[in-house]
Amino acid sequence: MIDDACIQRIASGNVSLFEELFASWSEQMYYYAMRLTGDHELSKDVAQESFIAYWNKRASFDSIFSVKAFLYAIVRNQVYKHARDEHCHRDILERMPAEAETENLVIVAEVNRQVQEAVHSLPPQTREIIERSMNGLKVEEIATEMNISINTVKTLKKNGYKSLREKLGHLRFLLLLLSITR
Repeated sequence: MIDDACIQRIASGNVSLFEELFASWSEQMYYYAMRLTGDHELSKDVAQESFIAYWNKRASFDSIFSVKAFLYAIVRNQVYKHARDEHCHRDILERMPAEAETENLVIVAEVNRQVQEAVHSLPPQTREIIERSMNGLKVEEIATEMNISINTVKTLKKNGYKSLREKLGHLRFLLLLLSITR
């Protein structure tokens, strides 16, 4: 897990930790760009460019919060720059959300990243059951697909969701805030 100490080691040039940070956060930056643009390729490019910009200025950062703020700002600025530079993309500017909605997108992206991290930290079989359940499969369908008993699915699903509630309890406030501002 990336923390302030990791950010400080990245600032010193630790490439493997930078790669870990990219693996952990690139999907979140892509999601944010995608919500702003609706363009898959552009969002992928913008997300990658944000990490290049961070790497080039890595010595300026010593905390995880400053890095997140920088990455979100770079993504947003790159989207605006692209929209401004490309006259044929005027529709991007029309689709771009108001600033309050942009802040909500940041919250949603952060919640999404933390939920994904929590799910990926579950034991493999439990993780697979939770992921299938989150994709809309019923207990019986999961049991059939995984070739395990229905009771095993029920037990692992119950334990998995309990573990996720414990790991993600701190997100309740963010989710409440997001539901109020919509």
